[in-house]
Order: sequence, then C-alpha cells, then structure tokens
Amino acid sequence: HCSQVCPFDGGLAETVHSKEFAITSKNSLLVTMIERGDEMHAMNLLERRANVNSVSESNFSALHMAIKHKRGRIADFLLKHGADVELPTPTEELRPLHLAARAGNIDLTKELLARGADPLAPTADGLCPSAFAENNAELHKLVYSAMRTAMKEKVHTWERWGWVMCGQHVHT
Repeated sequence: HCSQVCPFDGGLAETVHSKEFAITSKNSLLVTMIERGDEMHAMNLLERRANVNSVSESNFSALHMAIKHKRGRIADFLLKHGADVELPTPTEELRPLHLAARAGNIDLTKELLARGADPLAPTADGLCPSAFAENNAELHKLVYSAMRTAMKEKVHTWERWGWVMCGQHVHT
C-alpha cells in the first residue's frame, strides 16, 4: 500500500512524491504517472477505470508516453487493457508503432503489429514506421516484412472489391 497521497480526484492540487501539480482528471494524471515512471499509481489508476487511451496536454496518449519513456511493463499493461495501437498524436500523427520503432524495441514492435498496428501508417511528414527503424537491421526487417504483408492484403482487397466499385465483375 502506498504511504503517499494517491491522486484519484480530479480538479485538485495533490501531492505525489512531494511534488505538487494541477490535476485536470485521473485520465491525464495517468499519462503524468507514466511519464514519471510511477508504475504503481499508473496501474492503480487503470484499475480504477482511468481511460486507457488518455491523452496528455502534450498530446501523447498513455501508450505513447510509456513507449517514449521505455516503460515496457506499463506499455504491456496498457495493451492488455485495450490501448488503441493506432491512436495518432494530433499534429505529428505519430502512432505507437512509430515510437516503438524509433526506440528500437523489437518485442514491443512485434506486439503492436500482432495487435493490428498498421505498418503502412504515415506520420504527418509521410514517414512510415520502417523509416524509424533504419538503424536497427533486425527491426527494419521485421517492419518491412509487415509492410509487404499489409501491401499484399491491400492489393488483394482492391483487386477483389475495387473492380466491383468500378462497376466491373470480379472473377474469383
């Protein structure tokens, strides 16, 4: 059990590990706890139904923040609780897969891909996750392979349904 004041009520200034800050809600507090590495409070907030897809004032979701700060256990916990693997940041349109690739985290990249992260999703600058993995041959190969599979699926879908939408018949 935590001997510190546990900040679960929104709208109040609370003391957490001897530092004061304004709390707008337990959801943005979740992202703050992840950023600070306060795993216990972050997991406690999730168990008290904080939104797993909480977004901070810096526009990072809880999952983005966990990946950015290399908080693997929290990232796994967020994914198990249904964090959106495709949630982009509003301006840069960074998705969790972009950040995992940038961090060189092969295990998390595999997990995000297994949970449906789109390896073709571009950032606002048009960069796909593979661009963030260029300095890690194993990771780049993993993301590139996922991209090839995704492209084949998209081409197959277009071949099957694109002709129908264009008024043509599909021969299967």
